[in-house]
Amino acid sequence: MEEGMKNGPSGNKGGSKGVIVAGVVAILVMATILGVLASRDRIWPPAASPEASAVLSEFNTTHMSVPASSVGSTATFYEWNTSGATVRFFVVLDGKGTIRTAFDECPMCYGMHMGFRQEGASMVENCCNMSFPLTSIGPGGKGCRPEYLPSTIERGRVMIAKTSIMDGAYMFRKGTEPATVEDVNMTTVAVPLSSMGTTARWYHYSISGAEVRFFAVKDVGGSVHTAFDECPKCYESHLGFRQDGMSMVENCCEMPFPIGNITAEGCNRTGCHPAFLPNVIDGERVMISKSSLAAGSYMFRMVNETAAVDKVDASTIAVALSSIGGTATWYGYEVNGTTVRFFVVKDSNGTVHAAMDICPKCYKKHAGFRQDGNSMVENCCNMPFAIDNITAEGCSGTMCHPAFLPSRIEGQKVMMAGADLEAGAFMFK
Repeated sequence: MEEGMKNGPSGNKGGSKGVIVAGVVAILVMATILGVLASRDRIWPPAASPEASAVLSEFNTTHMSVPASSVGSTATFYEWNTSGATVRFFVVLDGKGTIRTAFDECPMCYGMHMGFRQEGASMVENCCNMSFPLTSIGPGGKGCRPEYLPSTIERGRVMIAKTSIMDGAYMFRKGTEPATVEDVNMTTVAVPLSSMGTTARWYHYSISGAEVRFFAVKDVGGSVHTAFDECPKCYESHLGFRQDGMSMVENCCEMPFPIGNITAEGCNRTGCHPAFLPNVIDGERVMISKSSLAAGSYMFRMVNETAAVDKVDASTIAVALSSIGGTATWYGYEVNGTTVRFFVVKDSNGTVHAAMDICPKCYKKHAGFRQDGNSMVENCCNMPFAIDNITAEGCSGTMCHPAFLPSRIEGQKVMMAGADLEAGAFMFK
């Protein structure tokens, strides 16, 4: 104690020096981090290289790649823009000669948006200063770590699927776009007009078994344009759009489309373009109908819902029992030129329930249902309806509910009568 008191004054000076030294160290560390960030490469291939262009033409609709020969023990960082996010990832060779690929974010701490830096044979998270050996980067990891990005080596190139990159895009979006989608009433959602600018904003809305993505952006004249984040021609790639100046570029085919052309007329053409989403400006809100969102939901489902429906015979259709679980699966089936949407789901006891994706009371709103736990919720009225209550008796009341669709189990198929679908087709017109 005495020594501590005796050294007090000089200790204060030492403390001041320590603060200065710590400040210098912090500045140096920050400069190092900023240097790393500034030196990140753009995603291969550069447009100027004839050889790169030739390889790109072979892979650009599904994959991005980097030359395997360019990968060394020092991590190289890349960026790829998609659906309102600049996705960062790195490629590096570990000490055993294995190429490792990972997102430059941690699946637990990505909200800090601080990424990783390399220290020798490890990647260090800038948020928590947690160190991870390069050899530990791979599938199935838990806790703080670089999120694994699947890749393969083909013909001397590190191949990375665009869909895999897009799967990690959520970690790189800043802000809370989904929270800014407002349920205005039974038929309409809205996003704030004040948030619109010449830089596109992306939004999500869950409807009819799909997480529908759309964006809103102003052109140079100040007009607001809204569109689904998919192309009606290439939507099965599920790759969405990115912005490049005053154009939206499809990540599948790399086709640019002027923002000013995102109109009902401009998008009514062949070729790649954003799927037009109608809007109305009402005061300080951009209003979008739920029926319009439901109509485009097919582009965001990860399976071909129509192909998944098997026409057993002239009077019966079926879906695979193995595909049915506690999470509802949506399907579409064309009846006399009208696509009838329906879903099939198991309740907590394993019983299968089938229903049309529409309420017989509110069908003119064409808003469909979404799932919330053990209930199906009508997007029109936001009324929940218990899955185990989707029966002939349970759906016979006057309240809002899914339109019951009779079904039976035969072997490994859930069978439904075509006549029942035809009887409900009027609700989807």
